Amino acid sequence: MSNSKRPIPIGDELRSQIEGHIDDLVNSEGVELPPGKRIRFDLEGIPNLVDVPYPAISKRRITQIIDHISSNLFDRSVEWGVLFSELNHLRNDEAARAGFTHQQIWEKIQRTQSNVEIDWGILVSDGPEMRDTPESVAEINCNVWLPQLVIRLLGQPTGRDRDEDERIYLMKKMERDHHGLFLLVDFMCQLYGRANANPSDQHHLAKLGAHCLETLAALFASKDPENDMDHEVFWSLKERVEAISHGNREASPEVEVEDKVEDESEDKTEDGTEN
Repeated sequence: MSNSKRPIPIGDELRSQIEGHIDDLVNSEGVELPPGKRIRFDLEGIPNLVDVPYPAISKRRITQIIDHISSNLFDRSVEWGVLFSELNHLRNDEAARAGFTHQQIWEKIQRTQSNVEIDWGILVSDGPEMRDTPESVAEINCNVWLPQLVIRLLGQPTGRDRDEDERIYLMKKMERDHHGLFLLVDFMCQLYGRANANPSDQHHLAKLGAHCLETLAALFASKDPENDMDHEVFWSLKERVEAISHGNREASPEVEVEDKVEDESEDKTEDGTEN
């Protein structure tokens, strides 16, 4: 009498096909497994629950992100330039790239966007605050951070600590290369001391300060980062991160991500995703 529980050896091709079908069921949520787990058969046909490693991000995916930053975000802030350099290094260094997951790259992008939004938020919020609460002109000391912020918006790196030596250097640089901006920033840097030395002038100084900051915000209006994450390249990466977090560790199709191109005559849209 045969033993029905005895494993039946299966060939490599059949094993691969069965595992592929099971993976498809897991990916379509037809079969539920713990995140990052897959069923694999050994040489004797015995199924095992195994860990599937996180896939490294591909060179093509990195290239797509780099191209998007270069074409659309490079002039927004120096923060995007810094990320561009980091990603360019990964693109050209296969060994380094192999150690980076989609999640890590997504976090770098989010952190970059957050830094840009913080700078922009400060620039556009302090003007209305001075206008609404004139006494705040004696509290908002932009002596160091405003030169740093403006220089970053101009695409050049700065520190984020309050460094007086750097402030002096940046102001000299701004006076030489961007004299109009220098006049606005220099005036703002004087307001804090003037407002504290002359409390009776705070209302007047606050109006002037609000006008200066609102003028700066208007000059840099094209750098508003509100919609900077609203792009197919980032949507695709986010979707891939979410799929991986739910256990889909398989390679994505080798298809380039492109801007969605609508052809009204053929009623067709082209886009793509990349591992």
